[in-house]
Amino acid sequence: MVEDNSDKYAQVRMIAKIKDIYESHIDPATGKVYGRELVAADRVKDYLKYSDRAGNEMIDDAVQLAQVRYFQK
Repeated sequence: MVEDNSDKYAQVRMIAKIKDIYESHIDPATGKVYGRELVAADRVKDYLKYSDRAGNEMIDDAVQLAQVRYFQK
């Protein structure tokens, strides 16, 4: 959960093999169109800039899993 001023919202971060990217649509719960950022796996840590060890280990684990699952065949 992220708190920004008086707004509270969730952020989702995932690693996936992307087949197609469709346009964003309005969230019926909020009426907003939320942005997406597509970042290459080797740039994720630069982009998120976690300062804590646990966050960086989580990123390392996710990138390693994606490499095994999607790129080592």
